[in-house]
Amino acid sequence: MKRSEIVGIPVTAATRTRATRRCCRGAHARLILAPGAGTSRASRWMRALAGAVARQNIEVWTFDFLRVERRHNRQIRKATWQAVLRHVREVEPDLPIYIGGKSRGGHVATEVAAEFSQEDGGAVKGLVLLTYPFHAREKYGEYRKDHFGEIDKPILFVQGALDAWGRGCELVERRKHYADKPWVLRILPDANHWLAVDGSKELPPETCENVAGTVANFICVQHDPAVA
Repeated sequence: MKRSEIVGIPVTAATRTRATRRCCRGAHARLILAPGAGTSRASRWMRALAGAVARQNIEVWTFDFLRVERRHNRQIRKATWQAVLRHVREVEPDLPIYIGGKSRGGHVATEVAAEFSQEDGGAVKGLVLLTYPFHAREKYGEYRKDHFGEIDKPILFVQGALDAWGRGCELVERRKHYADKPWVLRILPDANHWLAVDGSKELPPETCENVAGTVANFICVQHDPAVA
């Protein structure tokens, strides 16, 4: 089995997106991650995190959103997510699937999860949201409309305490509004929107491995609570 492969996935009759599938022997789950706004699956941040999670015996899929006119962005982002999810669901359908992404990629994943069909809802077991954008940059407290009220799946949030798109304290505050939801919070002290502490946009190697371990543990716990 190849360690990774590039897959073309139809989104509409005339368009396709490209995804990278990171395979591993003995995988016990799949994680689909979407990139943040203005980036791609090929960014160093995405490649580092996806590779680290794959080393935890989780098959990781990353993909790119199609670039279209701004007025069509929201619809095509959701359509791309849905197309990728359908494709992945057909590959070894017995493996549980988790979805999420970095920043805006995770936000779109919550939109998709809030509108799950019966088939998608049964296949997807939880969400992994990395540096979730609760609001526009530095618009603290001015929260975007969210879809958490319609999502009954477990959600892992990994957030930097100093994230300009949603500080750790704001995540704790939002948690109070959804106290009945199965959320898991991991807040990294002094970290920014890229989970770095030095103002950079690179994911530090040690942080990368720690976040990958957090993701793997969250997924394992859903199937075996004794792991916690």
